[in-house]
Amino acid sequence: STSEQAIMKRLEEEKNMKLDQDKFDIVLKAMDDNERRVLKAIKEQAGITQSTLRYRVDLSKAKVSQILTDFEKKRLITREEKGKTYAVYLAETF
Repeated sequence: STSEQAIMKRLEEEKNMKLDQDKFDIVLKAMDDNERRVLKAIKEQAGITQSTLRYRVDLSKAKVSQILTDFEKKRLITREEKGKTYAVYLAETF
């Protein structure tokens, strides 16, 4: 019936969200404190600009850039040009 299908769909979505959160938690365990703060801030605000991210995590411009470059190489994030800065998004993996 329709209600059973809706329930199954909701359960499937909840399961997928839990799996994504588990993946995210595993990735965080392998990082240092600064990297963890940066990745959590990106997850909380998709499309955050690098300049906003810098103030949010209280790190230097160079340090944030270095962390984001490492994340990009590991395919954890993507960056899109946004004026003179970049908008940062989590990769589809999460």
